[in-house]
Amino acid sequence: MPYAGVIDYIEALGLRTFGKEVEDPTVIVKRPKFNNEYVRRLYKIELLALWGLLLRDEGTTLDRDDPDLFDEELDDVLEEYGPRIWPKSASANRSHLRTPHPGSLYPKELVYPRDKKVLKQHLRSIILCKKDNSPNRDVDALINKKGEKRAWRITKSAPVTPKRGLDRKGSIGRVAQSAFAVLHRLPSSSDDLDLSSPPDTDTDDSVVGNRTRTKSLKKGINSKVHMHYPTQLRLYKTSPTSGGYVSLPAIVLTGNETSDECFTRICQQTESDCSWIMFQFPEDMSPIPRIRVDRGSRGSEALFQSVLDIFRAAPRFPGDLTRVVEVECGLDMLFDME
Repeated sequence: MPYAGVIDYIEALGLRTFGKEVEDPTVIVKRPKFNNEYVRRLYKIELLALWGLLLRDEGTTLDRDDPDLFDEELDDVLEEYGPRIWPKSASANRSHLRTPHPGSLYPKELVYPRDKKVLKQHLRSIILCKKDNSPNRDVDALINKKGEKRAWRITKSAPVTPKRGLDRKGSIGRVAQSAFAVLHRLPSSSDDLDLSSPPDTDTDDSVVGNRTRTKSLKKGINSKVHMHYPTQLRLYKTSPTSGGYVSLPAIVLTGNETSDECFTRICQQTESDCSWIMFQFPEDMSPIPRIRVDRGSRGSEALFQSVLDIFRAAPRFPGDLTRVVEVECGLDMLFDME
């Protein structure tokens, strides 16, 4: 069968998408959604990096008509992702893959490394099919695998995104370290715990005010850290055009989730691909005003668990044990089906 574009090659690779087309097969897929983290990273990070190289170097060191374009790079990509996405073991999880149908774009089951040549050709075709219609695309961000969140230059007024919680090496940054310090290293006297509010928040500077907040948070940490209460995440996004805020459907965490489970629920709830989330903590919940978790980055799970620790330790109010936290979502704006 002939291939018409990116979405056809996705089907030819056997990759299932989980958007509205699941309920309505007539829906035209423009931005595919995946429920498998390795598939998502392959599509959103690895292929975008190679596409960025093509955008930058085509006509100089790269030729899109070269039949061996990115041959070695795709070998490396498949070496890492092939066994995880197209496993050969009969007992392996293949729920993220389609069921083969003769006469379709996916006529037979693909397995790595047996079908490496076919997989490589389809991945290369996805890169070649993608078109760049945006003058604001940050090609270097794509090449350096910084993800969707870095790949657009904001041209209109919008709030500045706070600094990430992770450093470049992927270890837990100063924000997370501060969170762990508050949660796991409690001094014997409340006066020794520095819980002064950040400069950009209103605060009561009196000694009584500071001691009251200190005792309240310390009491919450001691009494709630091992207990699980629901926390409602009120999701929102920043409009790339107006710079204003757009409310999204809320979700509730129980405190037992993983980072990937949280991102999956947000993607399902917003019907978009979320690449990062920024937790905005109330003052009585944490002395750290915000923590950002980047999906799929090294150390993201440890950072997310530190956020859950903060939720577990948060003071609860009589009659309503559910706390509410505002969460900004970095929703996907890349790799549309053009």
